[in-house]
Amino acid sequence: MNDIDRAYKANPTIENYLKLRKKYPNHDIEVALLGGIDTIFAVEEETKKYGIDGDLLAGVMDADIESIDRMSIIILRELAKRKNLERKGEVHLIGRRKVIPTSLIDFLIKVALDAVSWNGTLEIPRSLIVLIRERLGGKSCKYAEIENIKERKNAAIFIAARHYLRTGEIISYRSLSKIMGIQASTISRWFPDKDFEENVKRKASMMEFFSRRRSGELDPEYKAHVGWAVEMTAAYFLRKGIIPTEKLIMKALEISKDIIRQAVWGKLDYLEMAKAQLACLPKDQSLYEFLREQRKVLHQK
Repeated sequence: MNDIDRAYKANPTIENYLKLRKKYPNHDIEVALLGGIDTIFAVEEETKKYGIDGDLLAGVMDADIESIDRMSIIILRELAKRKNLERKGEVHLIGRRKVIPTSLIDFLIKVALDAVSWNGTLEIPRSLIVLIRERLGGKSCKYAEIENIKERKNAAIFIAARHYLRTGEIISYRSLSKIMGIQASTISRWFPDKDFEENVKRKASMMEFFSRRRSGELDPEYKAHVGWAVEMTAAYFLRKGIIPTEKLIMKALEISKDIIRQAVWGKLDYLEMAKAQLACLPKDQSLYEFLREQRKVLHQK
């Protein structure tokens, strides 16, 4: 441990860590705060009640992967036991010492992470990852739910677009809810005003276009627009310091490799293409605004 590490440990705050990282950007600061035989003595009597004895704790503090894995599995079993008892209606489980306290779980996680840092292994078993994720709220969170809603909205539009292509009619929320197993009121909240009908018709137009395209070439006007959009997108990425690739442009414009290659003459050097178009970029327009505009045009064609 050198003076930089000691400076952090003397004042282990976020602000001090950031200050030291800024001052010594190439130094890997050792951040462990817990550990040593005193830690084992402090918690061993309590951890023994849950199957974590002193020998296992010693292994954890040595950053032994098998020991960290065994400890994590024991704690995960305790958490599963707590959930089972809570489902049965039992209360005050921690106060009655029927399950491992949350504060002790968090302390043992810190001990394991500090051991990994102190010993320089920087390797942890997946069971500890599962345990940490569980303590952070499990798999569900605000952002995961946003992504889930987005996927279900896309599925609703796809189903409705197929119905529109077959019948020429916009499917009702009630009918769509029966197909998807989601309440009609939920679907209506996803699409305010006329947003649903516009999205369905746009999607149906895209599906019809791709269906026609399989048997022929791209429309010349569309082909020209795709080529221009690809070149400008490559230039935008380059201006942002990102090396443009075909895969990146496909994702940005939400179009397939086949369409790009039909419109832009097969496999190209996107870096050279971007350099050639840098001077033609629209002024004062962000990459997000540009892509939103291009996606709208490309998907309406």
